[in-house]
Amino acid sequence: DFTVTYDPAVLTLDNVDTAGTLSEDAVVTVDATLGSINVSGVKTTDFAGSGVLINLTGTSSDAGNSDLTFTSVTFNSGAPNGIGVDGSILVVSPPPPPVEDVTLTLPVTGTEPHGPIALPVLTSDIAGKGVLSYDFTVTYDPAVITLDGVDTVGTLSEDAVITVDATLGRINIVGVRATDFAGSGVLIYLTGTSGNTGESDLTFTSVTFNDGAPNGIGVDGSILVSTAQPVDPVTLRLPITGSEPGVQISLPVLTRDIAGKGVLSYDFTVAYDPAVITLDSVNTVGTLSEDATVAVDTTGGRIHVVGFRSAAFSGSGVLIYLTGTASDAGSSDLTFTSMTLNNGSPDVIGIDGNIQITVGVANEDEMTLPGALVLRGNYPNPFYSSTTVSFDLPQAAEVSIQVFDMLGRQVMALPSTAFQAGPERGVRIDATSLSSGTYLYRVTATSSTGTQITSGRMSLIN
Repeated sequence: DFTVTYDPAVLTLDNVDTAGTLSEDAVVTVDATLGSINVSGVKTTDFAGSGVLINLTGTSSDAGNSDLTFTSVTFNSGAPNGIGVDGSILVVSPPPPPVEDVTLTLPVTGTEPHGPIALPVLTSDIAGKGVLSYDFTVTYDPAVITLDGVDTVGTLSEDAVITVDATLGRINIVGVRATDFAGSGVLIYLTGTSGNTGESDLTFTSVTFNDGAPNGIGVDGSILVSTAQPVDPVTLRLPITGSEPGVQISLPVLTRDIAGKGVLSYDFTVAYDPAVITLDSVNTVGTLSEDATVAVDTTGGRIHVVGFRSAAFSGSGVLIYLTGTASDAGSSDLTFTSMTLNNGSPDVIGIDGNIQITVGVANEDEMTLPGALVLRGNYPNPFYSSTTVSFDLPQAAEVSIQVFDMLGRQVMALPSTAFQAGPERGVRIDATSLSSGTYLYRVTATSSTGTQITSGRMSLIN
């Protein structure tokens, strides 16, 4: 029979646990009041052994320290003598979980002398990290550029209070919000002017979030100021395509050949109808951006993408894929609202697109099959390196495609491929071996009932 007292502000003891103890087969009685617990245990045979007599159970309350004090210890009716050795318990709040570092990245870019510049400061995802303020300093070569301001439009700092302290060769930026910063992409643009030709490192000398947590990491960049000959503008093209509701979509952003144009970075925004689709990420696999640093910032109906490389982008085809999900049936325009290469040179032309979300059929058995071979055309058209010829098949057939130049000479023949009957069957044509120009193509479908032929026209742009 013993009684233990404790601080009820720190813990509560209100029961016992006998499993695995010397009291496992004893009859135990508990009398618990605020700050005190009395325990009596009785057996028909002697208690034996050493170790845990019994476990006192309960709940810890607020953080703090409580003495655990025996106020009485009695065995049998007083013999043998019982001695109590007091203890204590410390209740501490668990440490907060570690917060991942936040990385800021400066671009590797280029521009022409004596013109305006806007350098994006990219951030890794800072959502859920409690970032209410940031403070960073960037140094540069003042003989090459001057940085003396910021631009927050379309960035994560658009509704933040910003303070700028600019001196020769150095700019310090402090940003504060009443609520946490969230998202990833462009934190802020550093603005200024380019000077004489030359190259300047862009170096973080300090990066601090809040009062030091989470940890801030800065990835340095550079800017090349050079006199460049005028170059043809670069075209970015969004697709005209379709999909079904509730499926993943991947929209290619196509570009003409940008080799030799000194493109080290791109920055574009695409708007769409959020009731029809959602675009929330990108895919760089197999694109011209595969080895680029890419940041994405998304809001309702808008996706903002920034990409840069240490060496110039080169080639033509898919610059990057915009990925997301088709929502309800409907049509959404895909519209470039802003486009910039480097700091404005070369010029860039945007060709908008569209996506049509329509409800498909459940399975091929329920399809209404076309009555004849129907050519739907090729997409994209014009195209830069590859295009897909789409057609409807009235029955299963072997399909082959031949490509001819405008003099009627065959320049390509694709091997025959077996297709099941149904609408919107497709064959991809890789035209990287062909020169720019207009070509004719012939689709031949051979089935058990005969052969059907149709033809179309496509334009290749290198």
